[in-house]
Amino acid sequence: MTSPGPRVEDPTHVVVVCTRNRPDDIGVALDSLVGQSLAPTEVLVVDSSDDTATERVIGARSFPFPVRYLHSEPGLTHQRNVGVAASSADVVHFIDDDVVLADDYLREVVRSFVTGGPDVVGVGGLIASTTTRRPRWWWRAALVDSRRQGCVLSSGVNILVTELADETDVEWLSGCSMSYRRRVFDELAFDEALQGYALMEDVDFSYGAARLGRLVLNPAAGLTHTVSDVGRWDHHRRVTVGVHRRGWFVEKHLPRRALVAFVWSVVAGAAVHAVLGVLTLSRWRVRVAGWQLQALGQFFRGRR
Repeated sequence: MTSPGPRVEDPTHVVVVCTRNRPDDIGVALDSLVGQSLAPTEVLVVDSSDDTATERVIGARSFPFPVRYLHSEPGLTHQRNVGVAASSADVVHFIDDDVVLADDYLREVVRSFVTGGPDVVGVGGLIASTTTRRPRWWWRAALVDSRRQGCVLSSGVNILVTELADETDVEWLSGCSMSYRRRVFDELAFDEALQGYALMEDVDFSYGAARLGRLVLNPAAGLTHTVSDVGRWDHHRRVTVGVHRRGWFVEKHLPRRALVAFVWSVVAGAAVHAVLGVLTLSRWRVRVAGWQLQALGQFFRGRR
């Protein structure tokens, strides 16, 4: 059943889509915005592409709501900040350029803000998943997985939400589906020290926002993340930077003792990968273990 329509006092809400060199993907994302049962007040496309293809995709479409195209220097955190600065709407939605939203996505997110009251400062939707999470004891022992969903572990690992029946408070929101009240940006900005692809920028920002109020995940706000292959890092770089960023996050947000949990998670996680690699004859797992340990050493050398 479709949720009741917005009331007069419901917030204005802008959708910010940051993109770079993905004209085909963003065309699909924008089409899913056109089909929303609750239209956005405005859509801002913040583009750092090397050519004008994305601008042409937008110009070739007609929309039932205002769409503004903004060209920006590259860098996801910088582009998000550009989008925030360009609008004064009550609620700012961030979606990735490679998502497809369910028709009631925006309506459900706005409803969560309205019914949750001022204590709710951030809302996320449920990203469609084709897998069922079954955390194994060895990954839990290594502090890289948990039976809890939507939490941030003492090791700095953020656990996804894959199955949810009702609205639930969480500790972080995914960058492809996160919305915030305007007042959050009076206190926080996306950290532009995270360059380029900016891995973990969503966890960094949303974990900080959780200190200002409640973060809620609404499973009725559904979306699919198609995960474009354009502009993605190879696995080696993602593993390496992932260790560096997680250590950075732990030092920035968590108590000093959490650094021990971080180190344990990397070392124990690498050991699990190595053992599984030997048992399953997977050279890839063994390589991942080596990359993780190498990255841990680089992280601590870089802190000197």
